[in-house]
Amino acid sequence: MNPLNNIRWIRVFAALALLPLTTSIASEDPIERPRVLTGRSQQMVVIGYDPGSPWGPPSYSSVRKGYMQMDPPVVLLSIERIKAQFLSLFNREDLWRGRISVIIQGKADPDEDVTIRSEKGDGWKFKVHVPGQVRRTRFMRAMIRALLLEVANRQNNSSRLVEIPLWLQEGIAAHLFAVHGDTLVIENRTRLDMTHDRYAGLPEIRQHFRLMTPNTFAELSIPMEKFMEGLAWETYQHSSHLFVRELLRLPGGSKRLWQTIELLPGYLNKQLAFRKAFEKQFRSALDIEKWWSVSLVSFKAREKNLRWAEAKSLERLHKIFTKPVHVRMSSKDTPVTKSFRLQDLIAKTSFEEHRPLLIDTINQMAIVYANSQPDLARLIGDYRKTLMKYINDRGVVAPNSKNPATSTGKVARDEAIKQLDLLDDIRGDFQELAKPEVKDDSVEAAEKLLNRQ
Repeated sequence: MNPLNNIRWIRVFAALALLPLTTSIASEDPIERPRVLTGRSQQMVVIGYDPGSPWGPPSYSSVRKGYMQMDPPVVLLSIERIKAQFLSLFNREDLWRGRISVIIQGKADPDEDVTIRSEKGDGWKFKVHVPGQVRRTRFMRAMIRALLLEVANRQNNSSRLVEIPLWLQEGIAAHLFAVHGDTLVIENRTRLDMTHDRYAGLPEIRQHFRLMTPNTFAELSIPMEKFMEGLAWETYQHSSHLFVRELLRLPGGSKRLWQTIELLPGYLNKQLAFRKAFEKQFRSALDIEKWWSVSLVSFKAREKNLRWAEAKSLERLHKIFTKPVHVRMSSKDTPVTKSFRLQDLIAKTSFEEHRPLLIDTINQMAIVYANSQPDLARLIGDYRKTLMKYINDRGVVAPNSKNPATSTGKVARDEAIKQLDLLDDIRGDFQELAKPEVKDDSVEAAEKLLNRQ
């Protein structure tokens, strides 16, 4: 048979397969051929119709916000970019074996599930069926799942498809979407931001975990049905994202994650493939849980841009400002250890005695300043400026004098005490706002709180 005739029949079959079930074709109407586009590496194929055509996706004006229109050339560009970033994440070459086809069902409901069908012939093939417009995050997750399935089944000679751990596909998809989303899954009429933020997505995770408790590794490995909807599903997705991100931060983390994928055909229990790949880091499931718990504590202790939470900064400041010091209340008294406020040190001890203590305080505050949130950092900066001004003013008056009663020295002392009192009042407001609330981690409590907002 002529090979060209085979191609024509394939195109006709693809066109019929893309028709909605309720569509009838008049015998006199010509069959519109779908576009069949193939990527540079020949692995990625897109089959679909042009936007606005009878069987194609909707016109641009009808696409919902946050959704991507399945325009075949744009889809091909998107999946090639997703594949490139996927391989870059693991520092791998393109050694594909299974073809991945994206079949656009133009008139399907946008909220229909994106399905992936596998075929075993001479190797594995995967078909991703998508509506004419689809939520960007859903499309990203589907393509990452397809890529993971292709990698995991390269060495799979059985007829049983090797499945991917849910936490792995959700975590990788969320990580890549957070860092590169706007350049990978293009939303119509949206200006692209080509900058890549390695902290992208973390504020959303922190905000969610203020209401909900992250999943344990056991829960991530064997997700229960109750995790699959509502806030519980969001918790699972955020937990998976953070879990994968923390694994990637480990020495050789990306290499061992790739090994996890390659080892999956040899294990019915997917958790064992992960433990085998990471056996140098974790000797048991308990070790994984311990590491995950420590990672969560470290993550929660820092806020945006990896700075400390305000509660931690305020605790450090309190220790700095009230540390025990050896003082002599008068020349006749022996030194005693007491905790003083900065104002008390300035008012009740000589400049010669409290000057080194204030300098030490300034130096200690520098560390807290560098790690604090912007608003609190400004307050710490004001503390440091006040103390440095006082030291400079008093040093000009009488650097070696034990008598603070000179007129200029008294003015400098009184101004410093007044300013420190004001800054303490502001710090008290920060402390009031940073007080922990009693938290109910149940899904019902979180939903009530969100509804009130």
